Amino acid sequence: ATWSSPEEIGELKALELALSLVEALRGTQRGRVRNGLPILVEWILGEPTDETQPNIVPVLTVVAEAMLTVEPGQGERLAALELIDEVLSVGGSVEEYRRLLDALDSQFDQGGLGPREASWLAACVDVLLARSSNDLSKRNELLSRALGVANAWGGRLDDGDALILEKAFGEADLEFVRPERHEAEDLETRPRRTPDRVGIYTLQEQSGNKAQEWIEDLLPGVEVNLSNDKVRTRELDAMVRGADVLLMQVSRATHAATNAIRAALDDTSRLVYVNGRGASAILRGLIGWMDEPDDDDSSD
Repeated sequence: ATWSSPEEIGELKALELALSLVEALRGTQRGRVRNGLPILVEWILGEPTDETQPNIVPVLTVVAEAMLTVEPGQGERLAALELIDEVLSVGGSVEEYRRLLDALDSQFDQGGLGPREASWLAACVDVLLARSSNDLSKRNELLSRALGVANAWGGRLDDGDALILEKAFGEADLEFVRPERHEAEDLETRPRRTPDRVGIYTLQEQSGNKAQEWIEDLLPGVEVNLSNDKVRTRELDAMVRGADVLLMQVSRATHAATNAIRAALDDTSRLVYVNGRGASAILRGLIGWMDEPDDDDSSD
């Protein structure tokens, strides 16, 4: 009876959902629960064409915190980051912003964040820089802590991860120094295959623009085209057909556009699904494609 207002009811439901999630992640069915996190995120956020309402921000905040509380692995971290990105895009309160940054910061103290999480760390930097900040000092402190974690990985990072972290931290005016072993064998000088034309499809326009800048810097002379269309258009078809590789960021992408991309492709090997957040995920998708051997390559 004391939870009478919609805001209070929303906060209670968020707490119930978070407690249930924590209990499930601690239970014997942890593996199944982790596999279902992307579905939970999609259900919470709703259809891609819907605008997230401010009154769901408490739900997103509490659930994201819950995902980062119970010995999180890659699945929990990725799911939580998607919710955090949504909160920052809607614009929560200063308190909610600080809580989310504290939840991210807690990952740096648990000792479980290793070089395999480089893509997640870069995505964190992307998400924090892509949205306005309610507390610049706290955000900058978190970014500095993230840089310390990345620098500690040192030579255990592979070339692609090192390059992406360098780009991501550079956007924050922070210098990530790639390990010395990369200087003699830079990724830029040894791609297994290099495209002349790259297509990027993403609904995150800012991420697409940043990825375009990074790719053009990595591959001088390459032609990079972007599309944010939500339905099939002539321009989208032309971009897909002309691209040597098409990087499709599928996170909350519309079915009409993604289906059009698949229909326009005559060679599925040119399509790369980008599942992560931000420009770093798009660049990672391209690097992964470049490192794959051509179909024409003969085996030893």
